[in-house]
Amino acid sequence: MTVQEAKDRLLQWVAEQVGYSEGANNYNKYAEDKRLVQLYGWDAQNQPWCDIFVDCAFIECFGLDLAAKLTYQPKGGFSALCSASANYYKAHGAWFTTPAVGDQVFMNVSGGINHTGIVVGVSGGVVTTVEGNSSDGVRRNSYGVSSTYIAGFGRPNWGIFSSNDTESGTTGENTPSKKETCSVSVTLPVI
Repeated sequence: MTVQEAKDRLLQWVAEQVGYSEGANNYNKYAEDKRLVQLYGWDAQNQPWCDIFVDCAFIECFGLDLAAKLTYQPKGGFSALCSASANYYKAHGAWFTTPAVGDQVFMNVSGGINHTGIVVGVSGGVVTTVEGNSSDGVRRNSYGVSSTYIAGFGRPNWGIFSSNDTESGTTGENTPSKKETCSVSVTLPVI
């Protein structure tokens, strides 16, 4: 799977969710996923669910292992707390002030990072998002890129996918999409 194919898969999934409305007391279909109880360590039903929606999007599109790698969350310790999810991106140098399609957007609400969604478009200084728990449902919203409402953007680790069609990876639950490599450059002093 290429990076573009991965982003397209995510964007298609979130677009298909637009228009969904929650039930009474924040009851939503995304928190019904039993995998989330295991990941969060608690039943996420009847809670604010914007970050739950984003986690579900990545898990549904890529499986648990790749979702964890993409969002920099520990596989056994996903967080439904927006500020914690933002901190995972920050800790991995994947926090940006300029959006890109496929980013996770984080918003300032009530004095902190308390809302999130997925960037589905960027054009002419406007960022378009799909957000869960937006007016009690999944909604498409638009903001000025420089809006003080936006805290920043977490850029998923899209590099785990191939950048071209000749290097196709897999998206199996326990199979990485390509070999991970590490290189180090050292400059030695001239004597």
